[in-house]
This record gives sequence, structure tokens and C-alpha cells, in this order.
Amino acid sequence: MDHSVLAIYTMPVLLLYIDTTYALENLALGKPTWEQHPWPETDVDFGSENAVDGLYTDRGQGGQCTISENKQSTAEWRVDLGSVVSISHIDIHYRTDNIPQPSPYVNRMAGFFLYVSNTTLKEDGYLCFHEIQTVAGTPAEDQTIRCSVHGRYIIYYNERRQGVVYPSYYSQYAYNELCEVEVYDISPGVQTTIKASLPFTTTSGLLSTFKTSTIESTLKDNPTSSSFNTIESIPPNVAYHSTLETTSTTLSLCVIKILHFKSNSLVLREGSSAWFELLVLNNTMYERKWFHDGNLITSSSTRFVITTFLTENGTSKNTLHIANILQRDKGEWKVVISNSLRYATRNLTLNVIPRLVIQMKPGYDFSILSGEGINLQCTVSNPESLIDVNDGNLIIRKDGSLLADVSKTNVSINWSKSAATGADSGSYTCLHTGYPDPVFVSINIIVIQPEQKRCQSEMSDGIFWTITLAGSIKQENCPGNKKGIATRYCDSSGVWQSPSLINCTNEILMNASTQLNSILEDGVQNTDKIQETVNSTLRLMNNLTSSSNEISAGDLSASLDILEKIVTVTNNTGSTIEEDVFYSVVDNVLSTNNSKSWTTVSEKTEKDASFILKNMERLGEVVIQNDNITATGYSGFNFDLTINRTQLAENGIRFPELHVSSKNDSVNVEDVSTFLELPKQDQKNEDSPINYVAVIYKTMAEILPSSLGSAQKADQEEKSETITVVNSLILSLTTQTGLGVLVPPLNLTFKHVENVTEDTQYLKTMSMVGVIISIAFTFFTFVIYVLVWRYIKSDQNILMLNLCGSLFFSYVIFISSVEKSDYERLCVGITVLIQYLFLVTFFSMLGIGVYYFMSITVTYYAMYVANNFKSESRLRWFLLGIWGIPVIITATTLAAFYGKDYHQKFYCWLSMKSGSLYMFIIPVCIIILLNLLIIGSLVRVLCASSVMTKSSLRKKALSAVRSLGTLLPVLGVTWLFGILAVNEKAEMFQFIFVIANSLQGLFIFVSHIMLNKKVMQGLRNKYPAFSSLMSFTEESKKETTSVSRSQSTSRSDTQALKTKNPVITENESTSHTLELISEGGRAVKKITFSFNLNPWKKKYNVTEM
Repeated sequence: MDHSVLAIYTMPVLLLYIDTTYALENLALGKPTWEQHPWPETDVDFGSENAVDGLYTDRGQGGQCTISENKQSTAEWRVDLGSVVSISHIDIHYRTDNIPQPSPYVNRMAGFFLYVSNTTLKEDGYLCFHEIQTVAGTPAEDQTIRCSVHGRYIIYYNERRQGVVYPSYYSQYAYNELCEVEVYDISPGVQTTIKASLPFTTTSGLLSTFKTSTIESTLKDNPTSSSFNTIESIPPNVAYHSTLETTSTTLSLCVIKILHFKSNSLVLREGSSAWFELLVLNNTMYERKWFHDGNLITSSSTRFVITTFLTENGTSKNTLHIANILQRDKGEWKVVISNSLRYATRNLTLNVIPRLVIQMKPGYDFSILSGEGINLQCTVSNPESLIDVNDGNLIIRKDGSLLADVSKTNVSINWSKSAATGADSGSYTCLHTGYPDPVFVSINIIVIQPEQKRCQSEMSDGIFWTITLAGSIKQENCPGNKKGIATRYCDSSGVWQSPSLINCTNEILMNASTQLNSILEDGVQNTDKIQETVNSTLRLMNNLTSSSNEISAGDLSASLDILEKIVTVTNNTGSTIEEDVFYSVVDNVLSTNNSKSWTTVSEKTEKDASFILKNMERLGEVVIQNDNITATGYSGFNFDLTINRTQLAENGIRFPELHVSSKNDSVNVEDVSTFLELPKQDQKNEDSPINYVAVIYKTMAEILPSSLGSAQKADQEEKSETITVVNSLILSLTTQTGLGVLVPPLNLTFKHVENVTEDTQYLKTMSMVGVIISIAFTFFTFVIYVLVWRYIKSDQNILMLNLCGSLFFSYVIFISSVEKSDYERLCVGITVLIQYLFLVTFFSMLGIGVYYFMSITVTYYAMYVANNFKSESRLRWFLLGIWGIPVIITATTLAAFYGKDYHQKFYCWLSMKSGSLYMFIIPVCIIILLNLLIIGSLVRVLCASSVMTKSSLRKKALSAVRSLGTLLPVLGVTWLFGILAVNEKAEMFQFIFVIANSLQGLFIFVSHIMLNKKVMQGLRNKYPAFSSLMSFTEESKKETTSVSRSQSTSRSDTQALKTKNPVITENESTSHTLELISEGGRAVKKITFSFNLNPWKKKYNVTEM
């Protein structure tokens, strides 16, 4: 018999449920898992697979829970069920550390999302659950979530995004600390009865007949079928039901219909809040989607809050809430509900009135002198914002009091005063009294009194900075095509500091950032629109950053923000980008031409070059998820990258690779100084290959900050005194899946690090020990000279005291302060002081050399000049040059290079990069060259004497060694090895330079104290107790002198050393002849003065006959 039910003007909406018994099975047990931010340390068992191992008796750190990396803004975990399955419910067991519930970890669990998806992207899936609580601690660590859907991937997600205000009990960062996730399906059993309910609603339309024989036929063919779904959107009028009974299976037939779709208002003001509400009568699952102007709105949006609530009367309420309406929110809003058979839609059109914009002129706080005029103008920039505002007008208040003496129109108001007084200082606020929302603009005016300090008006960096009270910050619009606010501080002394343009950004970059913000905030999933926006932004950035000129700090900061947003959009939507253009932009940004801007950005913001590292890694994680990846690479000036696929059981990974042009070519591995190498793995059971991304950053070390300052800004709770210095290239390796324990391990080779751990460390240790010894003996020399000064007083020894003093202080300051580079002004001061003291040291060496030259060489060749030199003391001129010339050089260096890498990044010493070091090297090289010439002339005089010509070779050599041993330490010639040591491969000269110069103080002490007879005699006279020690020392020095020996017992005949004055030729008759004789000789002395080539030897007199 044909059983039928007649309904008027409608097609019945039918859903069939089967009442059965169920056998539950955990579908997630032992299935593959993935985690966004796994715990970085491999010596603990916090892997993502722990959440599906069937164990959760230890819900702490014992290896039964997965624990994600700290300090992340998002945390995502998923399990692959292997195929699309029918899901009944999902059980979650969160970390408790085995303490009574609620545990302290509920704040980390709070706000989590649970998705079921057929892809690895949560955005493609169905949101089963979003944990939203209003009371601290209410989330339960054990959750049973009913979610009757079909899907393959279960995705757990939580987030703590910047700029979003979360409840106070939420954790600061996002965590994934799942101990177990159990997924259960529905396995139908055998049943006996069936009840079917057909709802009907009268509407205008067509007649329709539904025959129950259709149900019977379907059930007969498929008795285990669980449901038949039909949806029709029916207005909520009168509903009718008909019931049929069979004897095979129990069915429930129900209608799914949209009861209403409404908004709080269809005309809203920008800045106000809005909500849409959809009420659905349902008894079955359905899918609901929201659209704005055709763009799908997803849960990834940061502006829209989507919720679904089930009510007791069989309805579900769906809401979309917008806390802050913007202009781009106007247009069509549509909601779609659907299942596999039918769908229904509703739509509303929203109109948004723009927010009131009020401008004041001047636009920023300003100062004026007492007696000058004040003129304030307040204007409504967009009169269309005043639609439906019938009452009120613009007013100006000073410190809350209404200003009465104003002139105004409907959209503007002016207030002026011809002569300002101190009482006019205060806060001035302009607002519209009739506007429903609190919109106003305020500025502060300071009237400067004559006695107050101020910074005068001036033009700087393309901005005119008006007069400002001392101790205030002045704001102005950015110059040129830059948008934003420039600031400048007028210090308490009334001196302008350098302007800060960190917030000044190219208008193109600002617009691009706004477009990306709208995609992220609105959760847009339109792939074509996203790819067009992202790729056009990348091309614009590439053009802006490809110039060889330095990128400004503001543009650099904006570029970093945009790159992060591009990576976030790509990760969230799965969109493809022009990777080569992205890498080109990164390469441009990492250029060392931008070092100064990088320094400014790291100081003024929480970003530094590590920002690039993190976002490159995030992008790499997305790229290598593609199983059809092809080998690609990028080689730039500042980094190289490769994306490839390998099977570790058969091949390893080496990056950078050794490129061989033919099989016969051979390449030395050591030629590539920095690389990573992951050898072929011995115990890898996986047969499938893995994808990886490897990157080498060539210039990152030059632009990274020297300390953890940025990290400390991001997390003020953690204090650290660690100083980080990056002094090598940086390697990065990202793999598609975790590699577990590596056998053999990953090898990393860094050239600079190797040098530091070997020869460089030895040199540093040797230099430190030698400098300490030099400081000690320089101090001893200075003290001993002072103690015996009455016995050795002379101009030459005054110069020696200057040398010892400057050398002592320069070494002390150098080893104690050269690494204090964290504070810029202190480091500049240290650099200035070290340069000055070292230059004083070298000019002291030059002064001693000139004194030797005038006393010996000039005396030997030009007696008249020598006599004039000796006729009066020239000491004051020597001291003026020694201490005065370094002032000029140091001041010139500071003026020329201040603010232009004056000192090195990690050390308070002159920079080779900027060229400031040459202002030290050039004077030092000139001094060394002059002293070499002086030493040559002294040796020539020594060798020209008749006694030396008649001495044996042994005596000549001994005399030369003693003379050089006296001259070299005080004339600084050993610094010549420093020039030869500039080449890193010249290790021999590096060691010689370190030894010779770090022990300079010791050499001075030996040659000018231990081997100086006058000093030793002075010590004997002053301290008789040390006579025996002094006598022993003197005894060891009784050897042949470099010219002739003066004995205590006089000889009967002393050989005179004679030579003609080179000014007079042999044919000329003259009574003037130079004669170099022993102090104990018989030469007649008419005009006599003494000099001492080697201080420990006998004196010689030059006598004019």
C-alpha cells in the first residue's frame, strides 16, 4: 500500500537518526602526530607522540605528556587518524603535574580551540569547541567534547596574540601540554524499532508530496544507514508533524530551519560595536559559514568573535560579534548553513558612518616665550561623520574649563591670544558636544619664562624644530614622503639631542602594512586576494630596499613588521608567495649598509636581526610541508638558502654543498670554512624521504646586538646578565619532521669559532699575562726613578717618566674597560681616552728618539747645531708636543667619526670599518719610521768610531745588541710587527707582536733600571742595605762597551777616536776637529758635554779642540 503524507506549499525537511548501541574505539591511539613548536632540548621526552601513547598516569614531566616550547604566541598540535572517520566525541587530558585539580596549568589551557579537518589546516576544518570561561581557573584539565563530524585530522590550537586583551587569568604565552587525546567513533549495532517524525510548515509556494515508501526502500537497501538529510529554510510559522512506525530501525525526522537572522543595527558609526545573530531550529549537525562581501570569515580573525550556543528548546544560536566597526566592514554580510544535500542563506547590508576626525593646529604640544601670541584652530576633517548629529558643536576647553572667547562655524573653531602669560600654560582639548562617542584631541602649551632654559628653534633632518622648554620632548611630522611622528628631546641643559625618526615610515610601506593588517584581523581566506596583496607588497619592498643607500631605521622596522605579517598570512591561509622576491627583500634588509639602522631598531624597539631568523624558519616550515617539493635555492650577498628532499638512510645533508664541475675535479673540504653536515643515519627505519631547508647567514653577526637587551625587553620578568657576542656566520637547518636521536650526530663547523678556541685564545691569554707584567714593571720603573731622582735628574729621564706614566695608564684602562661597549657614551669616552694615552706614549717614544738624535748623531756631524741645542733646556717644547699633538689628533678623530661607527661594535676601540683607526695607525707608523731612522743614524755613529773599527767581531756584535736592547723598548720599534700581524695568516708575526709589546714594560725595566749604573748606584746610596745585591748586579755588567771601556784604574795611554767634521773637506785648513775620547783620557776639553748611548756604559765627551 502506498502510504503518503500531503503537505501544502512546501518540501518537507527530513533527517533520519538511527537509535543503536555503540562500541567505542580510540582512533587516535598510536597515530602520527605533529607539533608547531616542539620542546627544543632533545635530552627530555616531551614529544608530540606522547599525547596518543595511551599513557597518562604521570601527567607531569615524566615522559607521558607532550610539552611545547616556551614563550610562543601560538601553540598547535594535531593527530592524523589515517583516513576520514565518523567521530562521536573527543577526550582531552591536560597536564596537572599530578597535583589536585584545578592545577596551575589551567591558565595555559584556557581559551583553546579544537578542530576536526580533512586537511592539515585548521582553517579548512570544523570548530568543534572553543574554551571560553569567565571565571579564573574554571577550565577543567579533563574535557569530553561532543563533536559528531567526519574528519581525518584532530587539531588542538591555542594562542596569545600581541595586541589582544585576554582575561587576567590567561597565561602570558600559548602552550600545548597535552597528556592524552582520545578520539572515539560510532560503531552501529542491531535495533528493532523505528519512529519517524515529519515536520511540515505552511508557506506560500508549491505543493509537495513525501512518500514514506522512499524511507522503507532506502532502509531495506541500507539498514545500517544512520541519516538522511534534507534542509529547507522555512520561516517560523505553524509546524505540523506526521508519524510512521516500522519494525526495522528507529528514525527521527526533524526540520532544520533558520528562525531569524538579525543585527543590532544596519547603520553603525565607525568605532562602535556590532553583532549578528542567527537562530536555527535543528536536531542535527549542520555547517555554518559567515561571509562579508563574498569573503569567508574564519576563526583565525582577531576582530571577529564567532560563537555557537545550544538552547533547551532545540534551537542553536550563532553569533558574530565585532567589537570595533571599521569603514571596511560596510557592505553585505551573509550567513550560510548547509549539509551534504541542501543549504540556506540569509544576508544583511551594513552601512558604516565614518568616525569623527578632529584636527588641531598646531598638531603637537608646543612651547612659546612669554609675551608671544597663541592661535589654536580646531577643525572637523570629515563633515560626513556628523550625519544624524543634530545637536552640539565644537568647543575648546583648557584644563577642563570652557574657553568662551572663540570664533566658530559648524565645522571649525578658533581661539587666540595676543600675549601669552604663564597662566596660559596647560592642556587644551577640542571636542564635539553632540557626537555620541568620546572623540577629542588635546595638546599641551607651555609658556616659557625668561629665566627658564630652553632649546632654540632650528632646522635638523629636514624638520623645523620650534623652541622647546628644557626637559621636554618635542614632536613634529616626519620629513619628506615619510609618515608618522618624529621626536626630539631637549635635555635639562637646553641642548637638543639627536632626533628619533624610528616611527617615520615610507607611505608605501605604511599602506602595505595596513592591507596586511586587514587580512589578518578579518581572517580573510580569499586566496586570490591574499596572493595579489602579498606579492605586490613584496615587489614594492624589493624596489624600496634594493638601493645601495642605507634603509632608514623607520623603514627597516616597518619592513620587519611586514615580513612577519606576510609569513603569518601565508601560514594561516596556505597561500603561495613569490619566494625569490621574498628572499631578495630579506637579503636587502640584511645588508651591512643598514648596520646603523639595525642598531637604532634594536635600541628603540623589541626587534633585532633575530626577527629575520624566526620568520625565515616559520616560512620554511610551511614550504617543506609540501610532499611534491622540488630542489630550489637562493644565493644572495647576505645569505644563501637551499630547499631540498633527501632520505637520511641513504644520503646525508651537507650545506653549503661542495660544487664540483666534473668528476675529475677535487675540492678541499677545508676550503668551505663554515658548514653543517648531517651524515647518513645508521638507525633510521623510515623509508620515506624528508624535506629540509638550510640557510647560512653571512652578515648576521655584524648587525645582531651584542647583548640580550631585546630579549630582556620582551620578558621583563626574567633578568639576565648574559652578554651574547655573535662572531661567526650563522647556520640554520629546518626539517619536515623531528629527527630524534642522530647517529652519527650533526656536525657544525665555524671558521671563526675554531680560531677563537685555538690560536686566538692562546694569543689572548699571552697578551693578558704580558700586559699585566708590563704594567707591573712599568710601575716599578716609574717608582724607582722617583726614588733616585736626585741622582739621575735630567731632561732625558723626564721624558722616560712621561713614557712610563702614559704606558701604565693606557694599559690599565685598555684591559679594564675596552669591552664595556654596552653604554654608548661611556664607550666613546673610553675610546677617546685610550687613543689619547697611546698617542702620548708614542710621542714620548719619539721625543726620546729625537733627544738621542740631537745628543749623539747631530753632535757627531754638526757640533754647532748640537751646541745650540744644548745651550738651554728644550724640555718644555718636548712636553708640549708629547701631550699637545695627541689632543689635536684625538679631537679630530672624534669630530670626524662620531656617530659614524667611531668605535667597534663590541669593543671600545677605534673602528677599521669606519676608518677611525687610521687616525691612530698613521701617526704611529710615522713615529716608528722616524725612530727607525734615528736608530740607523745612532748605529752609524757607533760603527764609524775608530775603536769599533778595531774591535773584534764578538765585541762589535755584543755592543750592537746592548745598544739595540736599550733603544728598541723606548722607541717602540717592535710595534712594526703589529702592521705585519694584520694578515690573519701571519701567525708568527702575531705571536712576536704580542710578546714584544705586551712585555714592553719589562724590557724597559731591565734596560733602564737593572742595567743602568747610575740608577743602581742611586739605589745603593739611598738604600745601603741593598748594596750587596747591587754589587752583584754591577759585577755582571763589567764587559766591553760598544765603543770603548772606561776602567776604574786609568791606563797610561788612551786611544783617541778621531774623525773630521764632514762639513770641512780635506783640502780645507781648519783648527776645528772632532775627537771622541774616553772619560778617563787626556784630551783637552774646551767645550765639553756628555752623552750616553747605552745608559749602563761609561760616558763619552765630545770635545772641540
